Amino acid sequence: MIQEKPYVSIITPISGAGIDLSNLRHWLVKTQNLPIKTVLIHDEVDQQVHTNLELMVKELSNPYIMLHHGKFGSPGAARNKGLEYLTTERVVFWDSDDIGEPHNLIQAISDHRDSNVIVGSFTINSDLQVFDTQAKSLKGDQNLEIQLGMNPGIWRYIFKRSVISDTQFSTTRMGEDQQFLIEIQAIPKMLSITPLILYNYFVGNPNHLTSQYSAKLEVIQTFNSMQKFFVNRPEKLNLFEITIYLKLLWSTMKYSKRSNYFGTLASFSYLFFISRKIAPSNLIQIVGFVRHQREIHYDENE
Repeated sequence: MIQEKPYVSIITPISGAGIDLSNLRHWLVKTQNLPIKTVLIHDEVDQQVHTNLELMVKELSNPYIMLHHGKFGSPGAARNKGLEYLTTERVVFWDSDDIGEPHNLIQAISDHRDSNVIVGSFTINSDLQVFDTQAKSLKGDQNLEIQLGMNPGIWRYIFKRSVISDTQFSTTRMGEDQQFLIEIQAIPKMLSITPLILYNYFVGNPNHLTSQYSAKLEVIQTFNSMQKFFVNRPEKLNLFEITIYLKLLWSTMKYSKRSNYFGTLASFSYLFFISRKIAPSNLIQIVGFVRHQREIHYDENE
């Protein structure tokens, strides 16, 4: 029996045909008896998944687990629908194919009650069992913004509702979470980091959007939208924004080779204007950090 009214919501988009719901169930069970409201948004493509979800929610019998169905087409659009049901002070965005840590979520909020944004640690796991679990912990040093830009997964963030305000996710299927973090100015508002593992991220599943080339192409749309945002904003880019921008620039150049190459080149007309908003010292700091991390990774594998 839940004794305390929920003060944090988990919004989770669910999409795909014949998908495995075992990871989702794994962390949903852990929300029992915790002050958590879970909003599951099913992007309907498979009637069997629809049926399985309804049976699972019924079996768990948790009054704070909500299930909604509809046609959305992207994780961002599904999350936007989930935001319509947001009534708690805080919110996180977790995916159905990974495993969140609800008890650590509650502990992190308890440890940082006054924080607008809390960012936690996570693990990387292989669906194909080709490597052991790798823990990714944050260090609160001068390179913190670069660390977050290198691993910006939105699932490691706990937001106060007021930080998000009326901001919506882009409906593109790739990079929409990074665009969201920049638009809400998450980093300047971030007050706390926690060593607690908030999330267990899985890689290697061919059903993931990151494994689908058609979805990867949509990073080009995200990159174009982000460029327009930076050009129209008077402020210079911070280290977090520069890191994400460079990563998306690289991805856009990589994937545009097989798509509308000249159309993508036209979007680079913004590059000159944005480069004037990047302090050379910040760029040097990012390059130095990346080189150092690669040297560490190389040494670990010798």
